[in-house]
Amino acid sequence: MASTSETSPAHLLGLNSERLSDFDISWRDFKTVSTPAGGHHGIKAYVMVPKSVSAAAPGKPLKVIVKFHGGGWTTGSAIYPPWFPLWLLEFAKEQSAAIVAPNYRLLPESNGADILRDVHDFWGWLSSTDSNGLRSFVAAKHPEIVLDLGRVIAVGESAGAHLALQSGLTVGKYNGANDASANGSMDNESTFSGLRAVIATYPAGAHPDINGPIVTKAKLFPEQKLREFMRLRPDGGLVSEATPPSRAWLNIALWQHGVLLELAGGRDDPIWLLNRLRLVAGERPDAVPPQLLIHGEEDRLAPAENSVEYARLAREFCGPERVDLVLRPGDHGFDADITLEAKWLREKLEKIAMYWNS
Repeated sequence: MASTSETSPAHLLGLNSERLSDFDISWRDFKTVSTPAGGHHGIKAYVMVPKSVSAAAPGKPLKVIVKFHGGGWTTGSAIYPPWFPLWLLEFAKEQSAAIVAPNYRLLPESNGADILRDVHDFWGWLSSTDSNGLRSFVAAKHPEIVLDLGRVIAVGESAGAHLALQSGLTVGKYNGANDASANGSMDNESTFSGLRAVIATYPAGAHPDINGPIVTKAKLFPEQKLREFMRLRPDGGLVSEATPPSRAWLNIALWQHGVLLELAGGRDDPIWLLNRLRLVAGERPDAVPPQLLIHGEEDRLAPAENSVEYARLAREFCGPERVDLVLRPGDHGFDADITLEAKWLREKLEKIAMYWNS
């Protein structure tokens, strides 16, 4: 398990300080959970404000990008710099958007239901109007800006793409209810009323039949090593932030020995995207926001079939115009250093911006 010093914001930001240098970054716990040992564990959310926007146009409403991090549900941090692709940082600055990035509890100290509960509670914190919510935190830390919560999109990579898509299916599409930004006015603060769009890059977790076979071909981690790790973890210890590659081996080991399926709640649990999609879109297809899926054709960690099968079923329920799938040459994480100069990406993001700004 990573030590506290290895997961402190200062340490994580120092791993690649240049990558995020154009943003002012603050953080706070958006929720606190009790540990089995009777202690308390805080789960952080980070707020990233483009320096150029806050300096050039104080008081200007900023749209919001909610970014969920990857890491196979066993490692990673919302503020781990290498997992912020260049195109996303450029897109945020170009669109005058703040990035809000939450952590969530990790496996195997927690289970799939815990992760989805953290995501659910994060959206509650984002939409809250009380003194403990996101709006109040931003007002205190960044008094020069206001967030336009009527214009929110969700983004994620790998396991984070899975959570972004889950959010689109559970939080739902923007509906404009009680939203001051719906008519272009910011005289009153806008309230959160759903997602304008979702961008999912190389999502995992469409269904266990897709991810399981490729993981079984990886280097075999002895079951004894996994059981020993789980036995020796601190009593009641919870983890919601870890610096890669620490703990990355756990995802493969959990798959190989059947523990991940158990932690996820079984094959039929709605934590798997295809199951959730059938539950939600099958009943309320109009509630699903527009979605862009991007996947590398040679992905060895999360096979492109995750995106292909999800897009196929989503188009069946929601219509082809609402679900965009892009397959590109490359492996997992192929887009890390791609910029907005890539024509194929620029064209797709312009469509997302249309939904976001409408």
